[in-house]
This record gives sequence, C-alpha cells and structure tokens, in this order.
Amino acid sequence: SAVVDGFAAARRLREENELWFDVLADHCARFEYIGGSGTRLVARRPMIELAPDGELIGVRFNNRSAAALTDIPFEVMPTYYDAYRRFGEIIDDPAMEVSFRLDPGECFVVDNTRVLHARKAYGGTGHRWLQGCYADRDSLLSFTEKHGKVSGIIFGGTSKKIKNYLQIGNKIFVNYNAKSREKLGYFKIEIYQALSPFYFDNH
Repeated sequence: SAVVDGFAAARRLREENELWFDVLADHCARFEYIGGSGTRLVARRPMIELAPDGELIGVRFNNRSAAALTDIPFEVMPTYYDAYRRFGEIIDDPAMEVSFRLDPGECFVVDNTRVLHARKAYGGTGHRWLQGCYADRDSLLSFTEKHGKVSGIIFGGTSKKIKNYLQIGNKIFVNYNAKSREKLGYFKIEIYQALSPFYFDNH
C-alpha cells in the first residue's frame, strides 16, 4: 500500500505557486462513479477545500472518478489545468509517498478527505483481498483527540482473518499510533465482545 498526505501536497503547491493553489480551491471539480444495478454516485467539490476562515480541510484527487470539468470559467481553464497537472506531479513525487505492507489480520483506516491511497503491484505467489468499509469520521476524530473510548459501528474488514469479527454490533478496541500529530498514523484493532451474532439473530 502507498499513501500520500494530501494536505502536505496542497501546502507544497501553495509554496510553489499560490495562484495555482487558489484556482483549485476556488472552483469545483466533478467526480462520478457508475456501478452495477443502476448505481451512480456524483460529487461536486473543489480539489482543495478550505473552511471559511481559510483552514485547509479537504483534498480530493481521483483520476479514476474524475468527470468533465464544467464549472471552470473558460478564461480560467488554462491556469486550472496547469495547477491540476502540477498538483498531480507533486502527489506522484516519491518523496511524498509512504509505502508499507499490511500483514494478515491488519486493518488500514484512512481519512479520505486528507489521505490519498493506492496499492502497488507485487510479484510471487498469493493474492490480494480487499474489503472496503466506512466508519463514522467524527468518532474517529474524537478518539484521536481524546485518546479514549468512543461508540460507533464498523463493518466489513480488510483481511480474511478478521472479516468475521469486524461486523455490525461487535465491540472492539481501537489503538491509534502515530509519531506525532502532524504525521500519518494507523489503527490496530482487537475484538473484546462479539455481539454480531445476536444482532443478526434479532434482525
């Protein structure tokens, strides 16, 4: 797996060219995903999102789901594409990347509004098994701020070994580790009360 801190990439772009940073923050991009059974997910948000007070609060960069850029004024389009291209180059810079390998039983949790993530190719034997899931972001943020217990629901899993106990209703310990508040961290989980069977029996 490989991750890039989107906030660090955005700050680097601003240091290089503040106009490029501003144009990606001032205009909305469009994203679209079309799946099976009539599923169509769309979003319209800037690639670099700022709070009203100027705080950097979100980064979105996904070529796979990028849709037509229909919200960019014609006269701004050349500058926007220059900024878009340079932002992509910064994100692809190996110096921005952190790479690691997940061991069986490990769960990798990311904040999709900050962390850009990808999987690298590998050789040899074996296979890759991925299971996407979503968690309540406010609870996770509360956990990292307070370093205490929070309540919430996590379902799905990221390995065959743990997918059976990362189910709706189960209570788990979540341990967050990071070198500092400004560095990317990771969560390790451990089940301490299996309630999922009771949940499904009653529903």
